[in-house]
Amino acid sequence: MENIMLSIVEIKEESDVPVHQHPHKQAGILLIGQMELTIGEDKRLLQPGEMYIIPPNTPHAVTTTGGPVTALNIFSPIMEDYVASRNQYIRE
Repeated sequence: MENIMLSIVEIKEESDVPVHQHPHKQAGILLIGQMELTIGEDKRLLQPGEMYIIPPNTPHAVTTTGGPVTALNIFSPIMEDYVASRNQYIRE
């Protein structure tokens, strides 16, 4: 497999990831907690073990429901700006 990036994301209890979009395909699996995921006009309440797919350039947002959330995100192609910002943080 080529041009994919994996990222573990932890979202604090009672937090939101505001509506955003990017040119990357995104998929993932919820590992811990519950979250309401909005993809375009569709809202879903996800439980651990459930997967999601977000097409490129599609507005999406997350709201935690009842506790912190941990998810595995998969992006294609690699989000170079994200990698660069994380590498800079690690080097400091």
